[in-house]
Amino acid sequence: VGQALSVFAVRHCCNNPGCSNITGLTEKAIVSGKNCSCSGCRVARYCSKPCQVAHWKVHKPVCKMLAAAAAAAAAGKSA
Repeated sequence: VGQALSVFAVRHCCNNPGCSNITGLTEKAIVSGKNCSCSGCRVARYCSKPCQVAHWKVHKPVCKMLAAAAAAAAAGKSA
């Protein structure tokens, strides 16, 4: 179940379910933008670049869907 849920972006923690970084950024720092975030969907956030890179193969298909949904929503607002 955890692996299945790991593809979804979570705003308040590192999105890499394999992250074991307990000395890095706090959730407050991650949410405030002092972190690495996905430039494709701008939703997934990571505590560090290595976590982002390690999770990319899992996040990639979800990223494309999130980016497409955001683009469609933006197009709908400008119409």
